[in-house]
Amino acid sequence: MAFRQNGSLVLVEYDGDEHYRDSLKIKADREKSQLAQERQMQLVRVPYWVQLDNVTLRHYFGMTAKIEQDFPHGFITTKLFPASFCELGIERFRTDLNGLPAQVHDAVIKSLRERSEEYGVQYVLPSTLRHLVD
Repeated sequence: MAFRQNGSLVLVEYDGDEHYRDSLKIKADREKSQLAQERQMQLVRVPYWVQLDNVTLRHYFGMTAKIEQDFPHGFITTKLFPASFCELGIERFRTDLNGLPAQVHDAVIKSLRERSEEYGVQYVLPSTLRHLVD
């Protein structure tokens, strides 16, 4: 998706799990981000575990609207958890998570805690991220 905002082109990509599991997909994403930056375009990548709501709309686009959120942030129905991510995907997950507003960050952590209780922490989080649910 693309739109103009304040005279600039904003590109939006919804990144599914393969953007965290496939190292060559991550490489292509980095190249695309670099290309967008060189062309002075804003590229917004929305992770599959984040929903569009009032908070994320403001965070990603600086816009306000009245959005009725009917599905929570986090790893709710998916079974593709950070334990399945490649090394580069874990790095990206950490960066994406830490860049989120506190309310969204906390909802994602809550979902990881719940999935860890459901499936076992070793199947949900790699050892380098287990501190998130302690």
